[in-house]
Amino acid sequence: MSNVRKLTRRLDDLRCDFSIYPRGRMDDAHLERMRAALRSGREFPPIVVDEKNRIIDGFHRRAMFEAERGIDFLVEVIVKKYSNDAAAIIDAARLNATHGKPLTVHDRTALIARCAKLKASMRALAAALGMKWSEFKAIANGQVATVQHVYPQPRVRDVVDVVVEPAKRIIIKKTIAHMSGKDLTPKQVQANERLNGWQQSVYVDQMLILLESGLLNTDDESLMTKVRKMHSLLSDLFARGATNGKTPEALATSRA
Repeated sequence: MSNVRKLTRRLDDLRCDFSIYPRGRMDDAHLERMRAALRSGREFPPIVVDEKNRIIDGFHRRAMFEAERGIDFLVEVIVKKYSNDAAAIIDAARLNATHGKPLTVHDRTALIARCAKLKASMRALAAALGMKWSEFKAIANGQVATVQHVYPQPRVRDVVDVVVEPAKRIIIKKTIAHMSGKDLTPKQVQANERLNGWQQSVYVDQMLILLESGLLNTDDESLMTKVRKMHSLLSDLFARGATNGKTPEALATSRA
């Protein structure tokens, strides 16, 4: 008997189980683009579900069809049989990694953590994501960290009649690992995306090397504009006493 069947299901019967969803959250902008594409006549592949009608691949498609066609709309689904949740989430990762909106580093990191709890094969997950083993291990070994809360608070979608799991955490890079467990402002979340994951001391050490060796390119006006901005921000930092009461001189002495 085949483990894969093509059937028809009502949208209302399809369950969005975020415990096997390989993404951190659904993307409103991506959903709106899909809705526009559907209205223009684009065809979409069938939604993939397991035998419990949990969606393995197609969270955005379900939301799209419900918003455009209603909760009673009949859709073609591919029903697949899985031995356990670990197998289901690895297949969800494979399907989501090969089409649609690309999985981010944050998606992959959270996915690795969930699969580890399910005792899933890490090599199977790496293969499903199409990642080199060395790249996969780098992420799995902590190139990023987690926080318990996200700001602003996630909002409930009013176009999808499903309960959306609250986003209780986002993934942060090791550069700001000290923020674990704290709320991040929108500006800090954006900064986290731009950081490359180095320890903060690396950034500072690199600038110190340039300054102490006389290698800073002071003829580069664009660079010097940024340096002056850095100087101003550092001055404000020390003026606010945001250095545990230590003066710049004391901090310099403690580093020596």
